[in-house]
Amino acid sequence: MERIRDRVQNVEGSGEDGKRFLNNIKAYISDSEYFLKKHDLVRASECVVWAWAWLEIGLDLHVLTEK
Repeated sequence: MERIRDRVQNVEGSGEDGKRFLNNIKAYISDSEYFLKKHDLVRASECVVWAWAWLEIGLDLHVLTEK
């Protein structure tokens, strides 16, 4: 979890799509932390995978950029 949180701190969104991507990434990270606290490892893992997917796709589409 720490790795995705650190990486997202160095990412900026451009335009409305970029903001939407960042919001979704942060929401999935938050959801993953919630499920981890509930010891629901399957859902926690799924959420962090989705966060990484949104990040990589956003970077590929150039709606997100790394500082």
